[in-house]
Amino acid sequence: MSELRQLILDVKTARTRYLNEVYGLSQDLSLYKPEDTSWSILDVTEHLVHAEDVGVLGIWKAYIAFSLGNSLWNGDLVHSGSSIEQVVEDTWQPKEVAPDIAAPRIGGVLAYWVSALESRQSILEALEEQIEGVQLEDIVYPHPISGPLDARQRIQFLRFHIDRHREQVESIKRDFVSGGKR
Repeated sequence: MSELRQLILDVKTARTRYLNEVYGLSQDLSLYKPEDTSWSILDVTEHLVHAEDVGVLGIWKAYIAFSLGNSLWNGDLVHSGSSIEQVVEDTWQPKEVAPDIAAPRIGGVLAYWVSALESRQSILEALEEQIEGVQLEDIVYPHPISGPLDARQRIQFLRFHIDRHREQVESIKRDFVSGGKR
């Protein structure tokens, strides 16, 4: 199995774990916020959709530029060879603020965002078909917080990001069940 295939499967596994946490939640729970300034499960799920769209489209744009002999990044690859966990540890604040482009802003119902997040796997797999055989470190697209990331790190980020927010959802659910419900 190629490294790229394994990275894509790792995202699929993280996505499945996340979706299993949010399938079928009540409207009350999906909108519950442990604090006025925190996100609800609906917000988190919408955020994951927007963030993945930006990241995957970015990888795709960087691949097209690379295949045309150009690059979307013309600077030092300061995180070259680092895992995404190390990059995040080095570049993120303890409670990072999502960039506006990835922030929840539409709302609605959780079932819509769950379906939208689930559908992103097929887009990621279409990207896989495009970039298979290309050196992942040759495809560089900057992250708004972490800076330049290669395609390997970007795909690792998708897995990391979904898992990070799954933990947040688990915490929200625990708070809701323990009586934190307002």
